[in-house]
Amino acid sequence: MLAKSFSRDDALRASVVTVAEKAVQNTAGTPTENAQARQDLLREAEKLNLPLGWISSKDDPYKTAQVPATLGGWLEAVS
Repeated sequence: MLAKSFSRDDALRASVVTVAEKAVQNTAGTPTENAQARQDLLREAEKLNLPLGWISSKDDPYKTAQVPATLGGWLEAVS
């Protein structure tokens, strides 16, 4: 789901790249500085709202990529 989201959502992909580039720039110091950089990275990652796991939403335009919740949904997914 994450890979599909990155391939479909340019803004999400750009946000992740920006956070990753910032993290690389901030991890060239002492162990204490690197620990702070990791915490900063985690805070920034939480703001991105990454689509981790399966989110069940009727409004999702990519809901066909979600894990089906019913037997009928599974049969439709595998056909």
